[in-house]
Amino acid sequence: MSSLTGPARSALAELPTGETSLDIAHVLAADNLGEHEGQDERRLSLAEAQDSDGSWAAGACYRMGRFQVYFGSRYLTTAFAMRALWRSGEVSR
Repeated sequence: MSSLTGPARSALAELPTGETSLDIAHVLAADNLGEHEGQDERRLSLAEAQDSDGSWAAGACYRMGRFQVYFGSRYLTTAFAMRALWRSGEVSR
C-alpha cells in the first residue's frame, strides 16, 4: 500500500482545480494521504464555493452506464464538502 502513496501524491499535485467536486476530491484525497501542503488553499477554495443557502452546487457523481450522461445531487455534494471541511476542524459538530 505504501508503494502507491508516492504516485498518488504526484497525481494529486497535477489535478486541476476550479470545479467544486474536484476541489472536494482534492481535500479528501490529501487528507487520506496525510498531505498537508496546499490544504489551506484547497479548503479555502472549497469554502468559497458554498452557495448563500449553505449548500454546494451538484457535482457529477454518477454516470449513466456507457452513455456520456452525468448527474449529481446538491445533497451529496454538500455532504462531501462538509466532511472535507469538518475533517480539517473548520466545521464544528
